[in-house]
Amino acid sequence: MIKPRTPPGIMELLPREQIAFQRMLDVIRRNYERFGFLPVETPVFELSDVLLTKSGGETERQVYFVQSTGALANAAEAGDKALPELALRFDLTVPLARYVAEHEHDLTFPFRRYQMQRVYRGERAQRGRFREFYQCDIDVIGKDSLSVRYDAEVLAVIHAVFAELSIGDFSIQLNNRKLLRGFFESLGVADGERQLAVLREVDKLDKRGPDYVRETLVGEGFGIPAEQVERILAFVAVRSSSHADALAQLDALLADPAASDTLKAGVAELRDVLELVKALGVPDSAYCLNFSIARGLDYYTGTVYETTLTDHPQIGSICSGGRYEDLASHYSKSRLPGVGISIGLTRLFWQLREAGLIAG
Repeated sequence: MIKPRTPPGIMELLPREQIAFQRMLDVIRRNYERFGFLPVETPVFELSDVLLTKSGGETERQVYFVQSTGALANAAEAGDKALPELALRFDLTVPLARYVAEHEHDLTFPFRRYQMQRVYRGERAQRGRFREFYQCDIDVIGKDSLSVRYDAEVLAVIHAVFAELSIGDFSIQLNNRKLLRGFFESLGVADGERQLAVLREVDKLDKRGPDYVRETLVGEGFGIPAEQVERILAFVAVRSSSHADALAQLDALLADPAASDTLKAGVAELRDVLELVKALGVPDSAYCLNFSIARGLDYYTGTVYETTLTDHPQIGSICSGGRYEDLASHYSKSRLPGVGISIGLTRLFWQLREAGLIAG
């Protein structure tokens, strides 16, 4: 007799917990729809060559491929070592890009979509890491351009969702990647790839600490002068719920003749977003400026968000996202900028249960 067991990396719930999970899904969906987002579902598997167009490295090593037994036998017989035709989606962003590019002429822009489905990654099996998990995404996609008012609206959605979920006090941390890029340019770090590499190190501040980042940036891999590294660390240390104080520090940087156009654009965008968020009625106490938020994904180009639970920082980010300039460049010649967020609900639910915030 075979022992019944679930595969590793799967969160399977008993009915009582499933009801709690479903209620969270319902709250998220209700708020997404209240802000005018439209539901979209895409297939659990995509064509491999489409899904993997933008990926590589670690992502490609975590992809699950789909193949029928007949196709598997035929490939083995023919000695065909090509990738299987189909693969399970590993996020909802790449399927969205394919969806918008394929249906571009049937959609009305700005296109406001929400999607709440399972995704799959071949993560190493360990506590808190899942191979199948729910993502709850929203995105606003423009055609050629997209107003920053949608950046503010996305923040308002985050606030509405977590206020109704009632899982504890939370803080939405806000930044603009143009601030970091512009600041680096002012220091003479103008090369795009070098900036991205520095941003990736800055993104490790919370996990690895300033000493690690300092040593890395001064070290042989980067060779940035120690004085400039200290200025970088001082800049990204700005974390203020007083928006006026943070903006005053930015104004001081703009007064420097070396201030780059990118920095000026980032400050202008940030001011606009803050004014619009206030107009939407989001309380000042719900969000703060955090100049260290860089987001690990290279395609974020403007506003970025991280959301954390105030009393449970060990849980980490519970919702994140940002602005990107061209969603579907691999699939369409149209320029499709957008802004969006994702809530990894499976991991969030598991963390809340571990912290005793959900009975189970």
